[in-house]
Amino acid sequence: IDLNTGEMTPLPKSIAGNFGYAVSPDRTMVAYSSHKGTPQIFTASLDGTDVQQVTHDQRGAADPDWSPDGAAIAYTSGGYASNADVSNIFVLDLATGETSQVTNEKPTTEPCCDALGAAYPQFSPDGASIVYLAHRGDNRSECWPGCYGLQIVPVTGGKSVLLVGGAGPGRLSPDGSTLAVLCGYRLDGGLCIAHADGTNLHVLVTSPSWAPTWSPDGTRIAYVNVENIPQATVFVVDVATGETTFVVEGNWPQWLDDHTLIINPVPR
Repeated sequence: IDLNTGEMTPLPKSIAGNFGYAVSPDRTMVAYSSHKGTPQIFTASLDGTDVQQVTHDQRGAADPDWSPDGAAIAYTSGGYASNADVSNIFVLDLATGETSQVTNEKPTTEPCCDALGAAYPQFSPDGASIVYLAHRGDNRSECWPGCYGLQIVPVTGGKSVLLVGGAGPGRLSPDGSTLAVLCGYRLDGGLCIAHADGTNLHVLVTSPSWAPTWSPDGTRIAYVNVENIPQATVFVVDVATGETTFVVEGNWPQWLDDHTLIINPVPR
């Protein structure tokens, strides 16, 4: 959808109808998760040609994100076959097909609200780290504040650092200075922004939100308003002014350029 004109153009049939589209750094390709069966990651040119399945993970693969140099894709594996399955973040080298595990979330005997583990990875702009959502069953009575947190970990694995506790998925701005994050219950829901280290957290959008993603120029954030689920709606907020603009009914926005979004439409 062109934000300037409102014109909507269907994706090519060969790649339409899937989810979690991620645009490559050079804006010529997309990575996405297959919609049918156990999800896997595919890549394709924007014109729908050169479709390739790049993961063959028995536990499933979703939430793709390209490395800044376009050489690798981070993704979530696990959590699809069973709520008892623990998901983790992996990185796929597109040239060699080799994968490396980044997070090391472990099963827990404690019951919680849904699948446990790590999900929704995003490379830092320098490619050295991955921001992700961690979900652990450590607070059964109030799962959101206790179980969820936005963390950052070196792309090579190792010790992760908590950025924002009691939060949902988040993403760093293109220059790496600012974090956009689902506030969770910590600040009464909505979309928050903070310094890259999670400090100076404050509310930007008060309505319950999901899937924040920065425009390439770092001036706006597209997000999903989930106040009236299942009727999800996509909005764009100007970071400097806080002014919000309704875009369309849909989900999982992804910027193609500074005035164009790829969106999963609401089924009719």
